[in-house]
Amino acid sequence: MMPIKYIYFLLLNSLILSLNTSVKKVNEPIILLTTTKEFKAGNKIYLSFSGIENDSIKLYCSNSYGSTILTSSKTKNNQTQYIFPEYISNKIGIVNWKLLTNDKKLSGKFTITRKKQPVSLETYLGPPSIEAGGKDYAMM
Repeated sequence: MMPIKYIYFLLLNSLILSLNTSVKKVNEPIILLTTTKEFKAGNKIYLSFSGIENDSIKLYCSNSYGSTILTSSKTKNNQTQYIFPEYISNKIGIVNWKLLTNDKKLSGKFTITRKKQPVSLETYLGPPSIEAGGKDYAMM
């Protein structure tokens, strides 16, 4: 029969070994892969990240027209893409974004610029007020 201290020693060792094997594996950091900071209005805009293991991480983005939350569109080769909808990519201005994770803080911003400057601009010069019907008038 084993002495009691050996039994405690074996139980303690098995407990320590089980705790070491159940330690959660450290995830790799989330890294922004897209280096472009300026996009043209109307073009497809997306941000690529590495290190995102599941599709539950959302991307919060806001500009002068409002805010929205995007879900990842593609996950391939450990790269996740968030594609911005047309109602954001067609408007010029600064877009701020932030990944919505519990422990990793990652945020940034980029600028959407116009495609090209107009070649010509037409204007109309007419009467200062236009009768819109009855007693209603429009002023230009």
